Amino acid sequence: DWVTATDLLISLTRLNTFGDDIFKDHRVLKSYYYAISDLSVGGRCKCNGHASECVSNEQGRLVCDCQHNTTGVDCERCRPFFHDRPWARGSSQAANECLPCNCSGRSEQCSFNMDLYRRTGSGGQCLNCRDSTAGSHCETCKQHFYRSSAEEACLPCNCSIMGSLSLQCDQNGGCICKATVTGKKCDRCQRGHHSLSEGGCRKCACRPEGTVGDCDPTSGKCVCKQNVEGALCHRCKSGTFNIQAVNPHGCSSCFCYGHSAACTSASQFAVHHIVTTF
Repeated sequence: DWVTATDLLISLTRLNTFGDDIFKDHRVLKSYYYAISDLSVGGRCKCNGHASECVSNEQGRLVCDCQHNTTGVDCERCRPFFHDRPWARGSSQAANECLPCNCSGRSEQCSFNMDLYRRTGSGGQCLNCRDSTAGSHCETCKQHFYRSSAEEACLPCNCSIMGSLSLQCDQNGGCICKATVTGKKCDRCQRGHHSLSEGGCRKCACRPEGTVGDCDPTSGKCVCKQNVEGALCHRCKSGTFNIQAVNPHGCSSCFCYGHSAACTSASQFAVHHIVTTF
């Protein structure tokens, strides 16, 4: 096995005195010296098992020619976007190469998340997802966005703040409306209602017998029949009487033989349709 070293300490502990040491004469022993004629130290770059050779960088320093999607002077970290599992030293049994993140084709940036790796076995946390996507792998839409299939970009829900129960829509972009509201985006009142607000829509107050259709869905204004008037289309115009739903004009014209232009319905007034065969 190879070890990392920055300094070498050579300890010379025994002289060859050719037997003179038995005389214990220090003057004789001082005439002997150590001598080193050749010293060879083998070494290689420390590449953590992720390179087979070293090359010179721009500064002339030897650095590892990294493999296995690693980088750094000593191949001590994973390349960008290769963080799906933690960096580890390579060995003869396992290369332990760095693996690319899975970002569903919607990001080229990721970081390693140990908690995610422990939970799922995939530690690549994607960053800056495109197409309004979100999630560890850019696999879902951001909040308040939707899409029909995984191949499509996510689109904004655009649910009405006033008419929707939630700003989140379904996968087809449909919003959940309040009781009196309708429309795919919950942005208009149901028939017979008007004035969309945070409380929903209000019921039209128009008199049905005097009104043509429903009230205006924005203002609630009633559209009166020809002979009807009033904010709620609730009374006959001057010269008419007897407001009825079956009457297309709302009220009937007075018939006072030219003696009066004003009339009211008599208590016993009734309408009879006479059908003749001749």
